[in-house]
Amino acid sequence: MSLRIYRTSLTPEHLGQAVELWFKRRGFETQRLKDETGVVVQARKGGTWAQVAGMSAAFTVYLRPRGEGVEVSTQVTRWLDKAAAGAAGVLIFSPLMLTAGWGIYQQNKLKEELLTFLEYYVAEVGS
Repeated sequence: MSLRIYRTSLTPEHLGQAVELWFKRRGFETQRLKDETGVVVQARKGGTWAQVAGMSAAFTVYLRPRGEGVEVSTQVTRWLDKAAAGAAGVLIFSPLMLTAGWGIYQQNKLKEELLTFLEYYVAEVGS
């Protein structure tokens, strides 16, 4: 899990909308939910091949009010899909190990790209 706090006048709802749009522009299926402590945005890419390759896990972003800003934490759920694909790759089809590793790499890269986007967005829109 990654956690950052952005000092901004923007609300978690506003940042949640920006995060959801950022994912949609990259071809993700998204859902944005409001709960008692803030906003949760989930994004995923579907398809049979993505599931077999261990890349269908949901990328979840939690946005919570924190002092004079917003706390943003990210988490990729269902990490076990990667381990299962890797194990299946050893036993059944070795290229699955590569795709499981690629899925983990892509999700880490996605997290860094999202956090970079938020830094620029908050600096430009919500000082």
